[in-house]
Amino acid sequence: MTTTGSTTTGDARAAGGGQAGVALSGRGAAPGVAVAPAVVLAVAPTPAAEVDTEPQGSPGEELERAEQALDATEQSLLELSEKVAEDA
Repeated sequence: MTTTGSTTTGDARAAGGGQAGVALSGRGAAPGVAVAPAVVLAVAPTPAAEVDTEPQGSPGEELERAEQALDATEQSLLELSEKVAEDA
C-alpha cells in the first residue's frame, strides 16, 4: 500500500478488504503515520421514494437554494478543518 498526500491506494485485500485498487482520501485527525487495515463504513442510500423530488420554486430559485447549500457546506467543512488542525 502506498500513500501520497492524503490519498491512499493499494491492494485492499492485503489490508483485509475485499476489493483491489481501492483509493481512499481524507483528512487525518492527528499528525503521524498509521499502518492498519482500512475499514470503510457506508450508509445505505435513501430510497428515492423518501426524497422529495417536487420543485420548490422556479429553476432560478432552485439553483439559488443549491448554491446556498453548497456555500453552507463549504463553510462547515472549513470550520471543521480548522478545528481539527487546532486540536492536532
